[in-house]
Amino acid sequence: MNTDFAKAESATQDAIALFERSLSRMVDAEKQVAESTKKAAGSVRKSANELGDTMQRLLKTADIDRLERYATVLERMATAMHALATLEIDGKLDRIVSAIR
Repeated sequence: MNTDFAKAESATQDAIALFERSLSRMVDAEKQVAESTKKAAGSVRKSANELGDTMQRLLKTADIDRLERYATVLERMATAMHALATLEIDGKLDRIVSAIR
């Protein structure tokens, strides 16, 4: 009976040692993940700040109102060019130009 207790104690000690090794590996892995997460979060924060700073500089240097006016004019020009192309395809543009002359 004494040998049964010795075997049980030995098996228990082996299980405890195995558990301690597994726990140690998990703790090490958790530390690595935490460190990687901190680095990634710092990198994201830095990039977000840089993007915000860049946007602020762009807004300060660019005349947004003027750009909006240019965009509106370009849209009107594109619409006019499309209308002229349609008239040309239909053969009506030459008649209109002749009538204007």
